[in-house]
Amino acid sequence: MVLRFANPVPKRGGSIIPLAPPYQNVGEAKREDDITLLVALDEHDKAEGFLYEDAGDGYEYLDGKYLLTKYVAEKQSSTVTIKVSETEGSWGRPKRHLNVILLICTGSVLCAWGIDGEIAQTQLEESA
Repeated sequence: MVLRFANPVPKRGGSIIPLAPPYQNVGEAKREDDITLLVALDEHDKAEGFLYEDAGDGYEYLDGKYLLTKYVAEKQSSTVTIKVSETEGSWGRPKRHLNVILLICTGSVLCAWGIDGEIAQTQLEESA
């Protein structure tokens, strides 16, 4: 699927920006909520970004009770692969859906869906 934005989406090449649904307060969020990764490849066809998760209150993160995930994306030929490359902290990864939005310099986006922690891939069109 290819989507087009009426206005340009601001981005920095080489970035992966995690997004979550909007909440009024931390108490509304659930670890199993779907997440979206906004991906903008750099001139070397790569990107990386981090997602930090903890309880949202207290000091348990000092004892390692958190999850820090490094996501990486790389284009090879016409396939862009997005995956987890590193994790830190004692929290396990929740079972949740992952939505990847790949920003294309033409103003288009490509979307891929998967499960967080598994490899997600999307195919670029010939004109992308």
